[in-house]
Amino acid sequence: MKILIVDGGGDENPRFFNQIMCNTIIFLRCRYEHLIVAASAAGFTPLRLVEFCNGSLSLSLDGAFIASDTYGSVTIDKASGKASDPELEEKNLRHACDEMAKYMSAGESFGFPIVAVSAPRVSDLSPFASIDEAALLAYREEAGGCSCKTGCAAGANGGPGRCQKCRGHGRPCTWRCACKGRCANHLPLPRPEGVSTADLSSLSLDQIVLRLTPRDIEFFAARHGTFCHYSTQIVLCPPATAASCWYCSRFGERRLPLELQGRALPLYSTPNPQATDWTRLPARWAEVVAGRGKEYFEDSSLPSRCVAAAYQQAKTATPPESVVGALVKRTLLDAKDIRTLFQVLHKKATTKSNWTAAHQQTIQASFAASSGGASGAQEDAEEMEVDDNVRRYDESLVGRRCTVLWRPRGATGDPLPSDYYPATVVSFNSKAHKFKFIVHFDDRFATGASGEKVGLEDEPDVRIMTHSVETCTCPNCDADREGGRALPLAWADALASC
Repeated sequence: MKILIVDGGGDENPRFFNQIMCNTIIFLRCRYEHLIVAASAAGFTPLRLVEFCNGSLSLSLDGAFIASDTYGSVTIDKASGKASDPELEEKNLRHACDEMAKYMSAGESFGFPIVAVSAPRVSDLSPFASIDEAALLAYREEAGGCSCKTGCAAGANGGPGRCQKCRGHGRPCTWRCACKGRCANHLPLPRPEGVSTADLSSLSLDQIVLRLTPRDIEFFAARHGTFCHYSTQIVLCPPATAASCWYCSRFGERRLPLELQGRALPLYSTPNPQATDWTRLPARWAEVVAGRGKEYFEDSSLPSRCVAAAYQQAKTATPPESVVGALVKRTLLDAKDIRTLFQVLHKKATTKSNWTAAHQQTIQASFAASSGGASGAQEDAEEMEVDDNVRRYDESLVGRRCTVLWRPRGATGDPLPSDYYPATVVSFNSKAHKFKFIVHFDDRFATGASGEKVGLEDEPDVRIMTHSVETCTCPNCDADREGGRALPLAWADALASC
């Protein structure tokens, strides 16, 4: 069994697609029987209020702080994101890993001595360790194994069904489907691509694993994984059903105790029936073995989710005492903290509502003005809503209408609708490090410019709308030609208006 605790950031969070795929590769390549990856993040437990992610805390909590520049400093180029000296970077990292291994090997855990070793160099591993990231990302964006958004149709006798897209292609559902891979989908694990039935019986598992494609990795993860908001667990099939799995049926002798085989551990804590303390692991495990304890694997049981769900029912900054009392028992949070959380959630909801209203008011007024009051302008304007479902920040956003919040330096108070300016995303540059987009405003600035470079992923002052256009009609683009310029604009041409 391998247990890995990460900080929960975007590069390590166990619920992210790349990390699930990566952890599955580690599970297969290292021949583990159980792999746990959990995030030490705020929200996983109310006892951890912040992520432990700075050096001073690491030093005081873990007693170890290993320098990362022993042999010299390495800089990162902002444009490319690459290290100035990759060999020096690897040398520093290798030294840090070796020092940490020495430090850990000096202690013990649960009465057993710790024997820590540094991971082998990537060059010493198989090609499987350096799977093409570009191919993995392309696979994900092309829907991959399956990412149904259509939901599940009712199965026999009114029971849960399978996602429609999965059904049509005759393949299992995955954690990216609308059903989160939990519908009644009893298809066996598909055979690896390009591996014949004869290969499955003649080649060693290590040889087969080296030939797996991203599609094979995702289907394996969907069959063997338990995915929660703060953790991922991958386990071998239970012995009773292992015969239907090409991997588990040939895994060989198992080393974990029989009661652990094929079961995920109940990582999520919930209060005991008396609401006086957290239910300890032995009690949670006993319920899992007895076929109960679903709340230990459901995100809805997290204290943060319990409070958020209660707020959605009340939608007030001052919850009734009956609601506070019920939440105290369900989360073991202090009543004062629950009232504070309601105030925070209410402020966020109000701010979002005000933002949405201001954005819509600005862009609809702009559209109506540009349409000259033409018939149907109001109906089209009503379709221009803030798109809160934007997930891909790439060239697909070129042509999207948006609004940008701009205020003079030193401005105070809440923004007014007049502080939001309508604009259009006109160009995208994948090589740019941060500001990958250019927007053209409907009006010129006092300087004569009408464009600006922005980074949409982490830019709260820009809101993408649902409406798209095929041409830019800003003052600069429509100066010499009727109807504006066709999108997308070349980066250099779009930049000329900034």
